[in-house]
Amino acid sequence: MIGRRAKRKSERERDEEGVRIMAARLRCTTDRRLGKETPDWVVELAAKPIPAPKDVDEEVRVWAARLRCTTDRKLGKQTPDWVKELAAKQL
Repeated sequence: MIGRRAKRKSERERDEEGVRIMAARLRCTTDRRLGKETPDWVVELAAKPIPAPKDVDEEVRVWAARLRCTTDRKLGKQTPDWVKELAAKQL
């Protein structure tokens, strides 16, 4: 029983980290549109990858990263380094 609680806790922590990262990204977008300066710690948090759910296959993550690179390139946007690194993985 203790093992299951520890496992759930780590999944919960991963989910909470994902929510914090998404909130930081929203704050960056909102601040940019309002012409406000975003604190460095928020920008750094927003640049982190959102932890993938436990059951997501690595191959799916790589294909999603490749799609993001292509989309960013076509839109003229900067792709984060962690996305480029994931997209470069061999399948």
